[in-house]
Amino acid sequence: MKRGIAALLMAFLLAGCGAPGGSLSAEESIDDAETVLHGETFTAENGCANLALTLPESWEGETADTPEDGGTDACHIEFWPADAPELRLTLRAYPDGIGLCGTGVTFEEVTFASGQTATACAEQIDDVFWLCLIYHDTPGAYAVEFSGDRTLLEQYGQPLAAILDSAVLGEGFPRQSEAEQVASDAFAEDYKEMRAQFDMNAGVWTVTFLAADAAEVGSLCVGADGKLCLVGNEADARLCGLPRAEPAGDYPAAFMLNDTVYLLSQDPVPTEVGQDAIIGYTVSYTDTFPEKNGESNFSRTAELPVAQTESGVAVYYEGVWRLCTAAGRKNEGLNKLR
Repeated sequence: MKRGIAALLMAFLLAGCGAPGGSLSAEESIDDAETVLHGETFTAENGCANLALTLPESWEGETADTPEDGGTDACHIEFWPADAPELRLTLRAYPDGIGLCGTGVTFEEVTFASGQTATACAEQIDDVFWLCLIYHDTPGAYAVEFSGDRTLLEQYGQPLAAILDSAVLGEGFPRQSEAEQVASDAFAEDYKEMRAQFDMNAGVWTVTFLAADAAEVGSLCVGADGKLCLVGNEADARLCGLPRAEPAGDYPAAFMLNDTVYLLSQDPVPTEVGQDAIIGYTVSYTDTFPEKNGESNFSRTAELPVAQTESGVAVYYEGVWRLCTAAGRKNEGLNKLR
């Protein structure tokens, strides 16, 4: 591990919560922390949640691919030193996210040598020390938890720092930052902030865009391949801002007009649309993604009228004027949608 990173983690484990002196310092733990990464790797998975952890020979572990009775995790790995089984920590995947409570919880930011970052949350309640290390930028929520004697963490803080650094979480799925980048590149409406949530059952990110007043502007879904996608049913498709209207393959229903690609929505125009509002027509069909003006991939019927309304651009489809969301202009990041 990097010297500064080990120092930060060890400072939290040993000193950040008022631990007494006398333990090995972070400076002394650097070389040892490097060596413990060579050991047995434990893995667990359930649905689209998966995790892996490397333990040194002097540590033991066990995995579970199903939740504990009454538990909220998807899968987990428990691990502990062979000579101190009472120091039992658990790495879990949380499909419903992580909720924290308590008035005395302290927070420290940790950056590992691998590049992973996390928030270390801790609280001392009488003789019980509670620690929750929540990893950042993962496909869903993952955390390591411990509750017990703080002095054991002091004693084994050196190998523990490297073990926590070895965690591989949500392998095969886009990280949160990657999903947000794909969605923001494709979303053309104005927004203030975005929020991303990963479905550990479906393996799909939903990225929601919010206005300054926190009102939802729209949302897009990003699949395991890092591309915008449709989800399994019409209700979910509407939730994700992507319609189920005869999509071609895995492409969202869309058309191109005036060098701009528009995604079809299920929302009707709330007012009447007159002939003077029409700005163009679809003229051809493609079974991939629209690349030419007038091209659509959701209807083989030519000359669907497109209008500019007070609520935005709309297309007349299946007897209804449907609002559309501008995904971007030609050659400006549209490859992200393919």
